[in-house]
Amino acid sequence: MVSKGFEFDGMCPTNEWFKGNSMGKNFIGLNLNSVGVMGIQTERGNMWNGPFANTFQAVNNNPGYIASTFWVKILDGPVFNPTINQALWFQHDNNPHYGCSDDNLCGGIVIGDPDDGGGGGNLDMMIAGGNYHTDDFEEENEWMAEEYLFQKLFDDPSLITNSVLQDFYNTNSTGRIGSFNNIKQNTASISMLDSIVTDSVINATSTLQYFQQQLEIEDSLLSDSSADSTSIINSIISIKLEIESLSQMSHSVINDVKSSQDILADNAKDDNAAIIASEQYEQNEKSINDIYLGTIAKRNRNFTSGQVTVIQDIAHQCPFAGGKSVYLARALYRLINRNEQYSDDYVCDQLGYFRKSHPKALKIPYSFVFPNPSDKEIILNYYLPEEMAASASIYNSSLQLVQIIKLEGKSGERIIDVSKNAEGLYLYNIVQNGNITASGKFSVIH
Repeated sequence: MVSKGFEFDGMCPTNEWFKGNSMGKNFIGLNLNSVGVMGIQTERGNMWNGPFANTFQAVNNNPGYIASTFWVKILDGPVFNPTINQALWFQHDNNPHYGCSDDNLCGGIVIGDPDDGGGGGNLDMMIAGGNYHTDDFEEENEWMAEEYLFQKLFDDPSLITNSVLQDFYNTNSTGRIGSFNNIKQNTASISMLDSIVTDSVINATSTLQYFQQQLEIEDSLLSDSSADSTSIINSIISIKLEIESLSQMSHSVINDVKSSQDILADNAKDDNAAIIASEQYEQNEKSINDIYLGTIAKRNRNFTSGQVTVIQDIAHQCPFAGGKSVYLARALYRLINRNEQYSDDYVCDQLGYFRKSHPKALKIPYSFVFPNPSDKEIILNYYLPEEMAASASIYNSSLQLVQIIKLEGKSGERIIDVSKNAEGLYLYNIVQNGNITASGKFSVIH
């Protein structure tokens, strides 16, 4: 679930441009911060389809929310009338809502839900034609968009309805996107084999129940003095032999499936290792694939310390920069620490808006801590403005100085022992040349 479907963190007073959007599977569908302005939107056909984890499906924290007024028809129901935190933010009228058939702003562009199942829609064509661009994380978002479209066309080739989509599919079939998709399909095949075991166990259980009933019948006949005890005993022996044979067959099926799964996992692991990853998001996907295929795919949930470090590092990256594997890493790390917290807003802000404004990127100091919370140690990841001595001062919730940690180098990671710290919230400041260059917080639990 993505935290926010759309977010406005500044002035963007573009009246009537926010249109035809479908929001769902978010914490909040639309969010405006205290200075966010998005302009007046009159019957733009925006839909809050859900589900949403927050009480409010649309949130406007700007006191001047009137500058972003939505006009909607109340009769259109809750899909067009989300729950909001500002009672007068959404106003009601009786005008028809947005549609390309009666809105010259469309300019012939087909607007719709990119997941509506149709092929050749505007979003798909933009991606296939290399015309999909974003303000921040452009290269990374293009990669994720191309992966999305390739998977969509792979799952349903009938959606390849023109030469642009065909060329896109052919080109990526032999590239890294196609190679990663092959790994994904092989990984899915490993899981599908579990159904063979499940079916075998269900059938064996049903047969065992039948044999159990037959044994009970034969045992009851033994108490009858007129019955042929020799024949009954022979029947009981025969049933027990059938049960033993069924047990051996079930174990054989399970072992064969496990063997097949291990072979598939090893082959997929080799194929994954052969992929040449040139970007961070590609390396992330390759690393998580390698760990998963060497552990979970082989029914092993015991990670090495090296694997835990890799999972932690990827899990704490900005998802826009690190790709979808950031979420896969978080799913794996949940098997290690269910209470881990992630600071996406902070980390992504540092890497996104600033990087867009400053092509040299990462000139701004930043820091973050993981795992958070922790009971033994934390890793402080930092980037400082100067190549000179620095330190991290750690304070408890009463603002009492607890630790001072020396930092070396302009950037890096520092492991900090917190096993003897009392439980609670801690704050830290990174000081360089007498100035606080970065700060943050973490929790200790025991």
